[in-house]
Amino acid sequence: MNKFWSSAAFAAVLFAVMLLAGLHLSRKKPMWDDELYSLECSIEARGYGEILRAPFWSPGTEGNASPIFYLFQKAWNSAIGASGPVCPPKLLPIADQGVATGMRLPHILALSLAVAVGAFWCAARWGLGAAACLALLSLGSAQYWVFLAEMRPYAGWILLSSLQTILVFESMEQGMRRGAMGILGATHLILAFFISLSIVQIFAAFLALLLVQPKKWAPIMGACAPALLVCVIYAMWRESYRYWIPPSPGNLLFANFAKSKAVLFVVLMAGPCWMLLRPATRRIGWASARSGLFAVFVTGGMAAVLFWFWREHQFHPRMGAFELPSRYFLALAPVANLTLARMVARKTHHRGLLALTILVLVYQCGRTYLDVRGMFY
Repeated sequence: MNKFWSSAAFAAVLFAVMLLAGLHLSRKKPMWDDELYSLECSIEARGYGEILRAPFWSPGTEGNASPIFYLFQKAWNSAIGASGPVCPPKLLPIADQGVATGMRLPHILALSLAVAVGAFWCAARWGLGAAACLALLSLGSAQYWVFLAEMRPYAGWILLSSLQTILVFESMEQGMRRGAMGILGATHLILAFFISLSIVQIFAAFLALLLVQPKKWAPIMGACAPALLVCVIYAMWRESYRYWIPPSPGNLLFANFAKSKAVLFVVLMAGPCWMLLRPATRRIGWASARSGLFAVFVTGGMAAVLFWFWREHQFHPRMGAFELPSRYFLALAPVANLTLARMVARKTHHRGLLALTILVLVYQCGRTYLDVRGMFY
């Protein structure tokens, strides 16, 4: 019981810090082009039915997030009586920062809750040391702070991904009842329709399965497979699915989803190669080789997709080539953070991994300072 209350206290303090910081940042940060464009073109200018149909099947509208985000944001804005300036084609800032903060409040709560829930689970399962490690990794991420106070779907991505990763680890280490496995499967399906690159995030869960090596695979694979199947079928059916359709050529990032079929190739190739190498690696006592090969396929596939984005697509002139795509991979952050926290708690790490983790923390803290300092204008 003492462990429960200490874990809850740590998570509550972390939640309060994130919430207060998010409210403070939101009061100082004006709504920028992406938020205003979403508000005017995809939320206020469309009805609920039109939002439900437009992002996936109709050209000429924003589509980097599924209808879930826009439907929720429209309902929330209506509930609090908030609206933005509808003045196309010029986007004007919202004068009252209180209105902007009200629109952003669900996203501030979502990201704060994601960090707090992850910390509580780590503390209850592995102790305050693992929770502190997770907190450092989360608070040291520049992207967390940049998108903490923003009316965009990224906070929702992180929350859903955190819940998904926790459920995966819980099922691998403790086992879960059918109801909990159903929740995991539902989370995967929601992610499949909530994130345009959800196939990457779902694939990361399979990588986590390999790293932890659970005793019972079938129930977990059964919960993960439907969402992956949805993504594969949709990607193959839609030849030119664009998760961002700009109002004019070259204005904002857009990409042809057919290019991301390289990810599907990685999925299809990594599994057979892992199975073929499994007997050989057991004989030579190098069981980690199959996980290493799997990780190489993952890294190579992601590098190929990012290279295509960088080489063939135009970006916003104020942003670097790799800056804009990085937000679409935010859902991977909880997977990496929770996995590292678990490795530290279980003492399955090596000195090289610890050194790399420290370097990543230093880099993230530096980027956080520079990005947060420069995002007010």
